[in-house]
Amino acid sequence: MQLLKKIVTNGLIVLGLSSGLTVSALAVIAVEPPSFEEWLAVAQLDFSELDADTLKIYADAGNADAQFYLGKLYSDGKGVRQDYTKAAELYLKAANQGLAIAQNFISSMYESGRGVKRDVAQAYQWQLKAANQGFAPAQDELGTNYSSGNGVRQDYAQAYQWFSKAADQGFPPSQLHLGNAYYNGKGVRQDYAKAAELYLKAANTNYADFSSTKALAQFNLGILHINGYSVRQSKITAKEWFGKSCDNGYQNGCDEYRKLNQK
Repeated sequence: MQLLKKIVTNGLIVLGLSSGLTVSALAVIAVEPPSFEEWLAVAQLDFSELDADTLKIYADAGNADAQFYLGKLYSDGKGVRQDYTKAAELYLKAANQGLAIAQNFISSMYESGRGVKRDVAQAYQWQLKAANQGFAPAQDELGTNYSSGNGVRQDYAQAYQWFSKAADQGFPPSQLHLGNAYYNGKGVRQDYAKAAELYLKAANTNYADFSSTKALAQFNLGILHINGYSVRQSKITAKEWFGKSCDNGYQNGCDEYRKLNQK
């Protein structure tokens, strides 16, 4: 079904009918450009699916979401020539406007030195800004850095705090990491029952992007059941969890499943 589109071109609105994002001009009306959100309402599309040319119009106008998603296209080389420097420039523009996901992405750029000069201090500052806005991936990464001492002084208590914030939002990697903190007693009193509760949440996630997290949580549940830590000791149940972990691509899960299967 064809949709009525309006695209800003040089400060004007070009109206047209299109079945996709290619718009054939029917009329040019000298009016104020629509906001990015207004354009989306007309186009009935998610901004993450817009092409580079369309995003550039709004990115140049200062829209933070458009700047971020255009930066993502440059970073991934989708629809444009891959250019990490351009991606970093766009992420930074959006980050300076307070967009948490852009703050987290520019943090990663500073951490890796991709598109910008490597700067661990800048990486930490941007990550902290995103985390303080409640952005779960940034909170989890901050917790991971405090746990490992990457770029900051190792501090298990701080790691626990950040993992807790993200886990409370249902972020599977943080549920796994927080479970590990309880299992090992790092930053918090050791509590196998709490670890099992968190591992179970991560193991049952339906998010396809977190299959490796899911596999690790399933493996850890197998470990708890084989040893009887806060749960009924059961080789049968342990084998089931190891099997699920193996099915999700974790080799250690396959190895443990095979060992139990041979007994």
